[in-house]
Amino acid sequence: MAPNKFEKQLKDTLEGRTIAPSQKAWSQLDTALQTQQTKSKYTFWWLGIAATFLGVCLAIYISKNNSNPIHSKRG
Repeated sequence: MAPNKFEKQLKDTLEGRTIAPSQKAWSQLDTALQTQQTKSKYTFWWLGIAATFLGVCLAIYISKNNSNPIHSKRG
């Protein structure tokens, strides 16, 4: 089954079309990408610091609870 003329004409039209964004659009995209890269670096470090702090607090809590052994009662 051969493609109909409308589809072929539409395909030819779309293939020949080029879209060129404005200089303002490129600068906005560049600014957004730079801001996004900066944010991700700082977020990673803060999450690492927070996880380390939480781990140390948890380790201290567990070690304090285990330092008092439970004495068994002899009957």
